[in-house]
Amino acid sequence: MSVIVGISMPRCGHHFLERLLEAAYHGKYEYCDFYVAQECCKTVPCIKNASLMGDHTRVFYQKNHDLDLTLPRKISSDLALVQYRNPLEQSIANFDNYTLVFKHENFARYLPHFMAVNAWYYIRFFRKWIQETQENVFLLQYEYLAAHPVESIQKIAAAISTPISEAKLEEQLPKISTTRNAGHAFVRRNYASHRFFDQDIFAATEHIIFSNCDGLDYDPIFEQAPDQDTLILMQVLLASEMEKDNGVERARLLRHALEIRPDLPNVANLLASTLLSLGESEQALRASEQAIALDPLHPDLLAIRGSTAFAMGDYGCAEEFLSAAESAGGGTVPYAELLQRVRELQTPKWRKSATTEEIDSYFKTESHRKHRYLGQLNPSFQQALANYHAAVEQKDCLFNHTIDFGSGRVLAGAWDLRGHEQAYFGNFDFARKRVLEARPASGFLSAYLASSGANLVVLDLPIGRGPELVPFRGLDLTEQRFAGTKSAAAMRNSWWFTKRALGFNASVVYADIYEPPGDIGRFDVTVFGAILLHLSNPFLALQRLAALTDNTIIVTDVVSGPSLRELPAAGGANNGVNMLFAPSPLPNGLVHWWSLSPEAISFMLEKLGFPHATITRHSPKMMASRPPLFTVVAHRNAPVGRHAPFSANGEVAMRGIHEEASKAEEPPPARRFRFWQGLQDLFRFLTRRLRP
Repeated sequence: MSVIVGISMPRCGHHFLERLLEAAYHGKYEYCDFYVAQECCKTVPCIKNASLMGDHTRVFYQKNHDLDLTLPRKISSDLALVQYRNPLEQSIANFDNYTLVFKHENFARYLPHFMAVNAWYYIRFFRKWIQETQENVFLLQYEYLAAHPVESIQKIAAAISTPISEAKLEEQLPKISTTRNAGHAFVRRNYASHRFFDQDIFAATEHIIFSNCDGLDYDPIFEQAPDQDTLILMQVLLASEMEKDNGVERARLLRHALEIRPDLPNVANLLASTLLSLGESEQALRASEQAIALDPLHPDLLAIRGSTAFAMGDYGCAEEFLSAAESAGGGTVPYAELLQRVRELQTPKWRKSATTEEIDSYFKTESHRKHRYLGQLNPSFQQALANYHAAVEQKDCLFNHTIDFGSGRVLAGAWDLRGHEQAYFGNFDFARKRVLEARPASGFLSAYLASSGANLVVLDLPIGRGPELVPFRGLDLTEQRFAGTKSAAAMRNSWWFTKRALGFNASVVYADIYEPPGDIGRFDVTVFGAILLHLSNPFLALQRLAALTDNTIIVTDVVSGPSLRELPAAGGANNGVNMLFAPSPLPNGLVHWWSLSPEAISFMLEKLGFPHATITRHSPKMMASRPPLFTVVAHRNAPVGRHAPFSANGEVAMRGIHEEASKAEEPPPARRFRFWQGLQDLFRFLTRRLRP
């Protein structure tokens, strides 16, 4: 049996060829559609259907478009049959198919981005399968197949050394020739009569593909050079596809595309989706609203708008838009699971009298979910947590801080920060700020933040979880994890004990610091009080919470030895940007992962978009040992969503485009010159990126 793997660009005659093969090998032929086949093994070549073929089968043909370009170049089959087509013909035919699958209006507005995405696929497909001669690969142009179907089948049969029934093929040919060109010279379509004809978009698409597919055996259809503005738009959209894995860069490119053409709903929606993945919910909301205004009935646009509302904790709005997406039907954005989750959250299920078992069950169940620990800021849930800890007594607690409860009652802890609170937080003014406090310990600092006017939310370990432990060799970590979970519960009890005794206002969320719940909203300020040294991945913790923070991050930690300034620095002279994996001796070393310098913290925060930092060093006066501490207060350069100009390899490529102050002082002709100069730099950069 001969196995043929059909690797075809979409709309290049695959199904026509499949029917021809069926006629040529009548009764001795089997086919796997791959994408719609029931219980498909999803392997190439197929290992399921091929193994079930009887002795009568002489040819087995399998379909694949290699849409994600992940198929290996060498496939263990008798033949890799690669079908392709004139790039503009293929792009337009694929867009026509898109308009049949998705039932919505304003298709012309979706054309530019669709053509850019398809061009990027065409370029990569061509480079992988067509540009270089490869063993066991048979190239078949759509135009040749349409004009010479019998000859095409004869050549394929010769390539796999499996004769065909030419008489049967000739007999069946009139019944299966669904293309208008079968049996005679290929005739190119009249593009000007196409219902979405846009010469500038078509010409720019063609120009991009031909410029980046050396050796493509077709002639361009449009002789006239594309409009410069349209070509730049298409290049920017193409670059946004190239930067799929770089959310910040992709968002920047999509913003620029919308500056050129603000009427592209799918581009605005993609920008919203990208910003949402970066945790920039407010910016995502604005982009999503722009998309909805352009096309209020598209299911993908409705789904992203609902997802944005969910990320911002507006469950009512999320349910409205996700339900609208469900009613519209179709679309490519998955929303069913999120809609179900929203409906669950919208359904009151937490009673103020929730039992201990119900709370424990929630955290046990949530730990296995994809989107975990949602709904905790619901007032009923907060009351249930308060009731859960209502019976906590002093004997149930572990106090990390010394706390004065008044009337001469002072409970001692390892750290006495009384009178040192302002210095501990870098003298920052928390009044009227929404503040997230990570790992609040016994609540001493929580009480200070709340009394300073903060709208406080604390984020602590999930109930039933303990801290991360350094895996010392020869240590029974199972036993230590149990002890750590018990200590974490006692520390959590002390926070509730302090809250009840001092009467401060704060909400609490118990979740993984590396995966904070998506519904807790955004914060003006996030504070890390001596916890980064206790985390296996301090940068990831900073990154995750920085994505929720609009203005300021404050990090206080211990100045620990050995002196980090004595360590060799990367790149030469030591600038203090060091962190050292240096667990303390046991038992404290179990939760002491790192020694961190303030310069290292500042450097991390700079990379996360908080470049303006001040560093202070101080020691709590109430402690006889006067342990040295440092505090880093870092501010964002600009509001969330504002980025520096487009850059490549450290060089600013679009000089002047975002330089607002300079623009204001320049006369209009100078501004136009700087704008076009920047676009020319961008065009040169994209040309370099697209070269093989």
